[in-house]
Amino acid sequence: MNKWIETYFNFEKVNGKQLIKATWETLYMTTFSMVAVTIIGLIVGLILFSLQKQESKLSKICYAVLSVFTNICRSIPFIILIILLIPITRQVLGTFLGPTAAIFALVVSAAPFYARLVEMALREVDEGVLEASRAMGMTGFEIIRKILLPESLPALISGGTVTTITMIGFTAMAGAINAGGLGGIAYQDGFMRNNLTVTLVATILLLVIVFIVQGIGDSVVKAVDKRQNKQETKSLKIWGAIGSLALVVLIGFSLTTKTETTDLKVLKVGASPTPHSEILEHVKPLMEKQGIQLEVVKFDDFILPNKALAEKEIDANYFQHEPFYDLAVEENSYEFVNQGAVHIELMGLYSKKWRSIKELPKGATLLVSNSTADWGRVITILKEAGLVKVKPGVSLLSATFDDIVDNPKNIKFSHRLNPELLTTAYENDEADLIAINANYADTIGLSPKTDGLLVEKEQSPYGNILVSRKDNEKAKEIQTLKKVIHSESVKKWIMKKWDGKIQPLD
Repeated sequence: MNKWIETYFNFEKVNGKQLIKATWETLYMTTFSMVAVTIIGLIVGLILFSLQKQESKLSKICYAVLSVFTNICRSIPFIILIILLIPITRQVLGTFLGPTAAIFALVVSAAPFYARLVEMALREVDEGVLEASRAMGMTGFEIIRKILLPESLPALISGGTVTTITMIGFTAMAGAINAGGLGGIAYQDGFMRNNLTVTLVATILLLVIVFIVQGIGDSVVKAVDKRQNKQETKSLKIWGAIGSLALVVLIGFSLTTKTETTDLKVLKVGASPTPHSEILEHVKPLMEKQGIQLEVVKFDDFILPNKALAEKEIDANYFQHEPFYDLAVEENSYEFVNQGAVHIELMGLYSKKWRSIKELPKGATLLVSNSTADWGRVITILKEAGLVKVKPGVSLLSATFDDIVDNPKNIKFSHRLNPELLTTAYENDEADLIAINANYADTIGLSPKTDGLLVEKEQSPYGNILVSRKDNEKAKEIQTLKKVIHSESVKKWIMKKWDGKIQPLD
């Protein structure tokens, strides 16, 4: 019971300011997206309804084309759509990162969905009323303004409510392009740091927003519905006003965390949540003394930080070890500069089943990450322990499991999970051995030196490096960060904070 309480109710680890900022980002994305979605959805929905009513061949073709287009856009899973739209988003908005960039993908995904709801709502309008309006000589625009929209208003508002709630769910996935929001903080500061209290609080805030939106939507629908009696309508208006006030207060509360303006030169560095962003946060005050404002941009994945650096969305990144960097530069022809290793996260092989590597049975399963740059690292550990041999001439830095020629214990390799999920696999005892980086192992209380059955050597080439572009490699801001982050005071802080699990490098 105490473990559950510590896991979900350790509120000392909750950063109130970050949650407020994340709440504002969620509301910002949802509100501005819905404005655009409502306008576009109404227009497209009206066009679909109008074309569907006409008998001409051209109208039927246009309806079929527009119908297919809307079906395609609303059918693509949002996480895939947001990635597909990255080049277009950057072309249109000048960036593919942040809440504003996410709005573009949100609109593209949700507008066709709402357009279909609009079309269905308009179809529910009594055909007899429409015929009567035409007989009275009303123009098409007058029929839309005086008949279609008023008669279908409850359904339109209901559809808007459903779309808004769907949009809130989409904002949680928008972390794929570093959009932030409550979904982002739930994953980055909650799951990736094994702090489920943050995830729980973020989830509760999302639920509060959803309940408020649903309450307002239901109240407004019933208030405009002609079938409601006056007393019921009055009561609903009161509840709608209360819900609206609550939402306004929530928005106002979140707006209190606006970024302060500064005369300092800004250096934007992309980093993984832990330990990279934590180290950079510690360095911030030291950089300010040098006249530089360090802005830390957190990334959930291991692809976008390099893409963002290449596209000049950020000035440098700090998240990858050298073999991963070499592979990324080779595959993508990045014009980057390795500014040197900052720290190393020793990789260890952990087990809940066995107390020593000698107990490991034949046919045991070893679970490793799906990052190919880590496979040679694991193979090196096994080779040094005498558990495998590789083909002659194969570099251990680029070795894969297909390069193993001698495996006396017949170890089976599984590489289906992202690196951050390996700790969960360990806690669920999903394999005989699990290869975990020290930064992730630390989040569940594991130490490579005391808990690892096998640990890589401290002279490992897998140090995590600071990377810049060639066009800014000698910039004062980059060189200042390089100097500060390698200072003795920062090295001592790293050693103390992670108790030697994360080791600074010269």
